Amino acid sequence: MDLTPTFGMFFVLGTLALMTVIIVVSIWQFASTQRAKASIAREEAYRRLAEDAVKTQTEIAEALKEMRPQLAAIEKLLREVE
Repeated sequence: MDLTPTFGMFFVLGTLALMTVIIVVSIWQFASTQRAKASIAREEAYRRLAEDAVKTQTEIAEALKEMRPQLAAIEKLLREVE
């Protein structure tokens, strides 16, 4: 009884199975890398947004500080007019 064709069949099936596993793992890792890159980009955009919000809030606070004396002067003028 010649077992060479059986061994050949198992070799081919094993090779196909190994190639399938390698391809699936490669695709999985590629997708994981893409998700990580997207997450990093999203976090960077959020960080820039937060920095811009803090900057704007600081500018508004400074503008309000400048307006308070003017508002006090207007209130004083209105009290004098009454």
